[in-house]
Amino acid sequence: MGLGIIFVTVFIDYDMTAARKTDGSIIAVVLSKNAQDAGFAIKPEGRVIRAKLPASTI
Repeated sequence: MGLGIIFVTVFIDYDMTAARKTDGSIIAVVLSKNAQDAGFAIKPEGRVIRAKLPASTI
């Protein structure tokens, strides 16, 4: 698949990792350890992408 790891982030409420695919697109995986739904944002290449993550999900 040819992934290049961009970042791995560990916080109290969630863990996140992201990688760039060979076609230039980015894939991110987020694990919520929070008991409540929560919003989060990632900022790849100066753009802000906001999303909501249900409680205790990937």
